[in-house]
Amino acid sequence: MEAGSPKDSEPLQFMATTVNLSPEGVSFVMPQVSVDERYCASASALRLQLELPTGNIQLEARVVHCRRVNEHAPDRGWQFGTQITDIEAQARATYLAYFGRNALD
Repeated sequence: MEAGSPKDSEPLQFMATTVNLSPEGVSFVMPQVSVDERYCASASALRLQLELPTGNIQLEARVVHCRRVNEHAPDRGWQFGTQITDIEAQARATYLAYFGRNALD
């Protein structure tokens, strides 16, 4: 999440757990993180790194939805749904190989 950060600074890095992967997008949970709800409404851009069994990849995605994991316990984190907007050809091949491999298992 790099919104509003100076261009010469290092982007913020967060660890998250994937909830769902599809060829078009990634859903993940960031535990114990506080998010300004205006960020969710702005279709913010994210740079994601995924560690897959087929290899590590980087991609860019835009937030299409986010919500608290538990409305009654805001400190439990947030779930994000994203749509992939940019991914290099080799990274896309690695990403799609993940689905092909899992389809056979």
